[in-house]
Amino acid sequence: MRIFTTNYEAIREVERDHWEMGIEVKTHSMQDKVIEGNEDFFTKELSPCMFQVTKPVEDMDELLKFYHDSPGLSEELAQFYAEGLDLRWAQEEFKDRVAEVYLNPGTSWEIRSDTWKEFMHDGKFAYTYNQRIRMQLSIILEELKNHPGTRQAIIEVHNGIMDINSMGGKSRVPCSMHYQILIRNEKVDLIYIMRSSDFLTHFGYDNWLAIRLQKHIANQLNREVGRYTYVSGSLHAYYKDMKTRGIF
Repeated sequence: MRIFTTNYEAIREVERDHWEMGIEVKTHSMQDKVIEGNEDFFTKELSPCMFQVTKPVEDMDELLKFYHDSPGLSEELAQFYAEGLDLRWAQEEFKDRVAEVYLNPGTSWEIRSDTWKEFMHDGKFAYTYNQRIRMQLSIILEELKNHPGTRQAIIEVHNGIMDINSMGGKSRVPCSMHYQILIRNEKVDLIYIMRSSDFLTHFGYDNWLAIRLQKHIANQLNREVGRYTYVSGSLHAYYKDMKTRGIF
């Protein structure tokens, strides 16, 4: 596993590994969309992807700024970034995720409506992170307070048989599997496990939100943030996005 001090180091090295060592993979579906045979949705995939950041909070916004310098940005996206709406979305999405009330669809999706509206049906998403994690979070916090050495503080996102039955484009299946929180060296470490991550659309946001959760838990426990570890079975980019991103 590669270990970095900052998120900037991590995302740039992951990009290089992705372009240099990724292989072409053709998939049947993307979330609840069947895209088999569509060349725009052929992928370049790095499998697996794993790294650790030792000081994740210090430059976490770099995970979003990574997208700002794409040479083929549309005018709409360039304006989106110029107005700081990517950071605003991430902040609002985190609030939605940890809200104590049930939220589906919540409000954060409206800030990135061009990305999310196609996955909404009858005014709702197949799931939200709020639905999946909000009831677990308070229990996990209590367990960490009572048993700081626990290895059982896991917040599940993927929901077993329910999500298995949604495979093949029937419905959206979470890309995130779980977050594991460990208190080690008196600090709060977080390990984020994903089955799949879209490098050029969601990777930066996924990691920003995971580190924000790590920071939230550390604050609740009156502890410092420790190491952040990321693991994905499939880190991929779609050819339609690679055309605008380019390679370096």
